[in-house]
Amino acid sequence: MQIAKVQPDYVTFVGVLAACRHTRLVEEGLRFWDNMIRDHGIEPDTDHYACLVDMLQQAYKIIKSMSIGPYPRALGALLGACRTYDNVEIAESVSKELFELEPENTGNYVLLSSIYAAMEQWDDAARVRRAMKEKINPKFPGSSLVEEFNSVWYRY
Repeated sequence: MQIAKVQPDYVTFVGVLAACRHTRLVEEGLRFWDNMIRDHGIEPDTDHYACLVDMLQQAYKIIKSMSIGPYPRALGALLGACRTYDNVEIAESVSKELFELEPENTGNYVLLSSIYAAMEQWDDAARVRRAMKEKINPKFPGSSLVEEFNSVWYRY
């Protein structure tokens, strides 16, 4: 299509995204998603979003089935993708695992809260912020948290 200078349309991108979904080409599908919006000015519709959600679900399944197990960096990247693509459902599942794997990582709480805020789910955003404050020890400005011999030390 590019060689023939044919402009893709709504239906073309539904087909491309569905193909990426079925062949588990998640990264390529996300690249096409961005290209559709940025380069071709096509606003996503329900069909496009359905493909995107399915690709994110596949990414989540891939991460969960990794031989080393779901590790925080991969889950964190997926949580970031959920923020980019406004996917609350997967964000909730991923963040639940991240809260178990990295209970002291405030970034995971903040990211989930911002996903809720972006979707104008203010009560959920506030609930996550409260949970973060309840579960995580405050870090004082100009201090470091040092773990040594199973003890935690604060350095100022």
